[in-house]
Amino acid sequence: QGPLGDSILKSFSRGSANKIVGLIDVIDLGTALVAVGTNWWVANRALDQMSPIFETKGLSPDSRKMDDALEKALDGPGVRFAKRGNTKLAFDENRTVSASYSAQAAIHAPIETRTAAADFVDGRLKLWMATQAPAAAVKAAADAVGIGIDGVTLFPMLAGGSFGRNLDSKIAGQVALIAKQMKRPVQLMWSRAEEMMHDQYRPPAMAKLDAATDRAGRIQALQIKISAPAAAREQSKRVFRHEDEITAMQNSMGEPDIKAVAGADVPYALENFTLDHHPAYVGVPTGNWRSNAHSYNAFFVESFIDELAAKARIEPLSYRMSMMTGQPRLARCLSGVAAMAGWDGGVDGSGMGLACHAMRGGYIAVIVKASRGDSGLDVKRISATVDIGRIIHPDIARQQIEGGIIFGLAMALGSSTAFDTGLPTAKGLRDLSLPRLAEIPEVQIEFIKSEEEPVGVEEIGVPAVAPAIANALFSATGVRFRQLPLFAEAS
Repeated sequence: QGPLGDSILKSFSRGSANKIVGLIDVIDLGTALVAVGTNWWVANRALDQMSPIFETKGLSPDSRKMDDALEKALDGPGVRFAKRGNTKLAFDENRTVSASYSAQAAIHAPIETRTAAADFVDGRLKLWMATQAPAAAVKAAADAVGIGIDGVTLFPMLAGGSFGRNLDSKIAGQVALIAKQMKRPVQLMWSRAEEMMHDQYRPPAMAKLDAATDRAGRIQALQIKISAPAAAREQSKRVFRHEDEITAMQNSMGEPDIKAVAGADVPYALENFTLDHHPAYVGVPTGNWRSNAHSYNAFFVESFIDELAAKARIEPLSYRMSMMTGQPRLARCLSGVAAMAGWDGGVDGSGMGLACHAMRGGYIAVIVKASRGDSGLDVKRISATVDIGRIIHPDIARQQIEGGIIFGLAMALGSSTAFDTGLPTAKGLRDLSLPRLAEIPEVQIEFIKSEEEPVGVEEIGVPAVAPAIANALFSATGVRFRQLPLFAEAS
């Protein structure tokens, strides 16, 4: 497939590919070149040999342009999704502390790339694929081969850890077309490079946070402004309206999206508070990703709270606990993790960092012990206390929290990409700075016993990890990291 945008296949050279044993056919889909072989290795070698050349119009994603768009949106008008008290009066009467943060576009990078199988016989299509949007997949396949949706039988496969990636149904139309032309069952597999190039990314975002603090450093008012694409609206247009990626992006321009600021409506007891979304058009398809906007908003908020505690010269746990009025469950998580991890106050040089988060009725507090290492970051231990209400299956709950914590560690280190001349700079798993098995620290998890209604456990482990690591690095080094991935500026 060509790059993002209106890509047309201009030319390819089939000559040398014809010598590859096992190559069955070559199909020009107009927007993509397909090699059909007896196995994946044959087909992939054939594609390499044919050296396809594409002409792309329209989109040309570029990180500098994205940053400019996010900054421009942040300086422009926003839509207010939360308001409490009178922030203007509080800012007039107190001193102001401000900070800006950013997050790169994040990649799904599931172990299995986009894969589907199909068989088209007598005007009916059988379709095998992992999908989180089965109706959209059936519609895409039916439209591609010109039949009604009643002519498609979908056999849903296990989705595995796709983290929202299987909401994309583009491959359903592609494999249907190939099966119709080949008149035999086929399986289509995207290469890793295609998977990275045609992802529906967790959106890049920027934030500006302003706090009015009294002489003791306590927060009297907090204003949060977040610029990001309307990713949830864009995703819904693809899934429910069956719009293509570019159309969905364009039709979402300027739309406010409450899900873009999810996780930024702080759990702290603040009398004066505002939260605004500043919609931005960044030129790449965006969509769902594990914990969605909570992944970057928790980083923005909990890093800033730590900054305010440091400026006030108040120990970070005490600073947070003083604002826990009306949040007994989150307060219990904070006190619980402090006891479990042996919290030392995050004093200079200790390398301990703290963060907490509330999400969809669940609560978590995380303490990280970390330092700068030879490879950039040495995380020694991650401790978490979690309240997810009544636990139905303790082992599965623990596995989900552990998995979420490792996912959060990967987000802090990488899992993201920049863009240059229309292409993502990350083209393979090796480019994502993912933690290796030997770099996974000790993980301690404690669940709070509760008879409250159970809540989802699959995402709450993610958001608080990155800010806890950033706060630990500040304790260890005195350097404040305000971007995701944490070392993006140095890379």
